[in-house]
Amino acid sequence: MRSETFSTPGPVTLDIRIPAGEVEIETDNAAETAVELEARGRDGDALEQDAEISMRERGDGYEVRIEAGRGRGGGFFRRNGDYRVRVAAPRGTTVRANLASADITGRGQFAGVDVKVASGDVEFEDVAGEADVDAASGDVRLERIGFAKVNSASGDVAIDESAGGAEVNTASGDVEI
Repeated sequence: MRSETFSTPGPVTLDIRIPAGEVEIETDNAAETAVELEARGRDGDALEQDAEISMRERGDGYEVRIEAGRGRGGGFFRRNGDYRVRVAAPRGTTVRANLASADITGRGQFAGVDVKVASGDVEFEDVAGEADVDAASGDVRLERIGFAKVNSASGDVAIDESAGGAEVNTASGDVEI
């Protein structure tokens, strides 16, 4: 398992890109972002070493990037692997995630989320701003949000509470708001 911890005393944006597995994010009052990445299956050690876990300062805060599946040869999702990613981040973190076949769960309070997933479930507890979710196949559950924009080809969509409304489009699946 790979572990990295970054001092992030200002606003944080997580940029997560993995081909398969699961992503768990939890926010708290800490001023740091801790990432654990575990590759499962054949060549797990090599897949972990090929993954990028980095932080860079931006004018308005910090960006923590977690990217796996590129391999040394280049293109995204070239190397097969199943990843378990766990992140502890400051309360009010923004999440951008591009996932192929992975579930993503967010516990705690987030500023906003932008999730694109081909196959996997999406679940976030508390999003103060906009939750923008594009899911080809998988269920979407948002507990408390500022505003939701959800597109789903196949999967159920459940929104418990929205302060500013919701736009939901689904080709096949139940919608509960």
